[in-house]
Amino acid sequence: MNKKSFKLVTLGLALISFFTINEIALSKTNRLAIGTSTPGGNYYLVGGGWSNVITNNSPDIEVTAEVTGGSTANLTMIQTGKIDIGVTMGSTIIESIEAKEAWTQGKPKDKIRILLPLYPSAFTIYSLEKYPIKDINEIHGKKVGTGNLGAGVDSIAKSIFKELNITPKQIHNDSHNNTVGAVGDEIIDAGISFQYPPYPALLDLESSKNIFYTSLTEDELNKIVTKLPFLSKGTIPKGSYKGASEDINTVIDWNWLVCSADMSEEVVYNLVKTTFENKDTLLTVNKALENIQPENYTYAKSKLHPGVIKYLKEINIVVPNELIP
Repeated sequence: MNKKSFKLVTLGLALISFFTINEIALSKTNRLAIGTSTPGGNYYLVGGGWSNVITNNSPDIEVTAEVTGGSTANLTMIQTGKIDIGVTMGSTIIESIEAKEAWTQGKPKDKIRILLPLYPSAFTIYSLEKYPIKDINEIHGKKVGTGNLGAGVDSIAKSIFKELNITPKQIHNDSHNNTVGAVGDEIIDAGISFQYPPYPALLDLESSKNIFYTSLTEDELNKIVTKLPFLSKGTIPKGSYKGASEDINTVIDWNWLVCSADMSEEVVYNLVKTTFENKDTLLTVNKALENIQPENYTYAKSKLHPGVIKYLKEINIVVPNELIP
């Protein structure tokens, strides 16, 4: 084969490859965006992993994961049409409906619909063992990290502080990973996360530091769940971390995939169906996703999308009236 013929063959193969790749891309008739969080958090890992599973196993849906500010940002972006799907906390959904918190700017987010149950997160207070925060009230007058400003954990932590009359000296707002690092570097006295245990960043910190985990008293728990009924009593199981030699009493909140009410019933139905048909693959993304079970929709405090309801009826699960839009 002469050089000219070789170039023609190479060009031909390149054109075939180009059109084949673009044909595959164009075959995805539904392109969706999912809001996750800053890198390092469970939302970032779970959202990205779930989007890959859907894209790889759905003939006509492509989901792209986007870095965002987390729970509150995702709901705001769904409401304004900037993204289609988001990862968020159940408590943040309630805040978005009531529109009393500052981040809502007094505007209810009426387009939010439940797509999938994800996992329960535990309110986790951690500090260096050599400077332990033995009781949540010891945060009063101290420097504490509560994640990104306005994110779900930041909002809930501030609500809990208010209920327990705790006034930190300084609230340090930064990403999940940077907050953990700030505790390790003794820049702040304590950090707070709302994660499914064990949280990888805390495990990394424990490889070089001894960490103390603060347990809430029964009186503190009762005050919190009475004032914030979207939270419930729970524990961080002993052994989740090296510093957790016994169960840590705390409050928990469910995490959800939510979507826009404007999404079609067919697309949402296919998202849910594809998710449940590929549970084994999802478990390789994050062990926490073992909690994606149809019966866990009962933990929802807001409306399900009609596409979800269609799937649940198909598998003979009764949907409570209060969850039907």
